[in-house]
Amino acid sequence: MDVLSTIETTFADAVRNGCEENKCKLGTTGLERCLILSGKSLVPDRKACDCIVFVVSERQTVALVELKSKSVHGDHVLAQLEGGTKAALRVLQKCGARPREWRFVHAVLSRGHRGAEVREWARRDHRITVEGKPCRVLWKSCGTELTQLI
Repeated sequence: MDVLSTIETTFADAVRNGCEENKCKLGTTGLERCLILSGKSLVPDRKACDCIVFVVSERQTVALVELKSKSVHGDHVLAQLEGGTKAALRVLQKCGARPREWRFVHAVLSRGHRGAEVREWARRDHRITVEGKPCRVLWKSCGTELTQLI
């Protein structure tokens, strides 16, 4: 059984059909092999991002996505993405995958991009460390395709 099938079987309660909340959506067009889990279903007692997307293509990728229909509060969003990252690492380890072989992408998709908010976000260098590697956090508009992030 391949990694995606193992994850889907092991974490069936957290599987989602898409990555969408409050009219904010991550597109998955053009991706044949991806599996979406709800971060909040994986860790209901802690902060976690909305979607954890496992993609198997030329490169194995985990996309951690927080969807925002209103304002984005940097520290809160980073805590959610960090919680999702820890959950994704546990999923990979539990399913026998090697996390170091996976690329991690972190993104915040937002409907509203108010000027001051965007400038403040851009001024800071938002990064999350995964297995000793720093990963940038991207800020994109709702409706962005996952293929644009990976």
